[in-house]
Amino acid sequence: MGIFLLGSAAVEHRLVTLTGVGGCGKTRLAIEVASQELESHADGAHFADLSPFVDPDEVITAVTEALQLQAGSLDPSERVLTYLADKDVVLVLDNCEHLIDGGAAFADAALRHPTSSANSSGCLR
Repeated sequence: MGIFLLGSAAVEHRLVTLTGVGGCGKTRLAIEVASQELESHADGAHFADLSPFVDPDEVITAVTEALQLQAGSLDPSERVLTYLADKDVVLVLDNCEHLIDGGAAFADAALRHPTSSANSSGCLR
């Protein structure tokens, strides 16, 4: 039942947050739903594990690594946001609890960033 409900929420909303005590299965559930959503998203699913990072500013580093983006001339945040703007992807940010400010800032920026694709209203989940 939980996978169905979460999958439905992910279809209807660009951002879905899972909360719960440690060890209750949030990561497993997020991975399962992301894998089920692969066929629905042309540009796939990506998993950013934030557990090894200590600074909220490193959230963008984790996302850059998860998306396998190469260094470029743009600021890392702008590079990620520009990349995501015309992609149809599922992006899982895992272990955000110790980087709440950085995770929230990234999610806010991604949700506010202009998109260039007509169907990208579901690009960030």
